[in-house]
Amino acid sequence: MSIVTRIFLITALMAGLGVSAYGDEEATQCKAFIEFLQTRIIDNPGIHVPALTEEQMKSFGGYTQDYGILLRFNDGRDKNVSPRAQQVFHNMMRFPSELATRRDNLADATEGMRSLRTTLDTELTSAGSAHAALKQSDELKSVYDKAYDKTVTVRAKTFKEVVFLAFENEIQGLQDFASYLDRHPDAIKIDVTSIRAIDPKLDRELTGLIDAMLSNAQAIQDAGRKFQAMMQGP
Repeated sequence: MSIVTRIFLITALMAGLGVSAYGDEEATQCKAFIEFLQTRIIDNPGIHVPALTEEQMKSFGGYTQDYGILLRFNDGRDKNVSPRAQQVFHNMMRFPSELATRRDNLADATEGMRSLRTTLDTELTSAGSAHAALKQSDELKSVYDKAYDKTVTVRAKTFKEVVFLAFENEIQGLQDFASYLDRHPDAIKIDVTSIRAIDPKLDRELTGLIDAMLSNAQAIQDAGRKFQAMMQGP
C-alpha cells in the first residue's frame, strides 16, 4: 500500500469519526431539548416559559435558537401587551357620572385597544414565520409544535378572545350610554351615587343601558381571572 493511499485512508477515517462524534453530540442535545419541552413546558400546569440557564443553553446547543422563538414571543407579550392593557383598564371610567368630564377617555381607550391588537398580531406573525422556517426532526417537531401551540397560539388566542373582547364590550357599553345621554341631555339626572330618568318613559331604556355596563364591568373581572387561571394552571 503506497504512502499516498495510507494517508487518504487515515484522513477518511478521521473525518468519519468526526462526523460520528458530531452526530452523537447533536442527538444528545436534541434529546435534552425534547425532554425539557415535555417536562417544563407541555406537562407543566399553566403557561411558563422560563429563561434558560447557561448549563441548559450548553446542553441544548443550537436548539436554544428554537427555544428563543417561544421565549421572545412570551417576553414581548409580557413587556409590550400586558402592561399597556392594564394601563388602558386603569384609565377607563368606573362610573357613568364620569362621562361628563372624561368623554375623551373613550376614544383613548378605543385607540389603545386597537394598538394592542396590532402589536400582538405583529408579534404573533413574527413568531409564526420563525416557527415555519425551523428545520427539525419529526420527533422534535412533534413535541416542539405542542409547546408552541401552548405558549404562543393558545396564549394569544385566549388573550384576544377573553381580555380584548371584555375590554371592547365595556368600551362599547360606555359609548352607547354616552350617545344616549347626548340624545336626552335634559331627561337624565346623574350624580355621584345615582342615575335616574326624569322622564319615566325612559326608565326601561336607561335601566337596560346601566345593566349592560354592569354586566360588562363584571365580564372584565371574569376575563382577568380566566386568563390568570390559564397562565398559572390548576
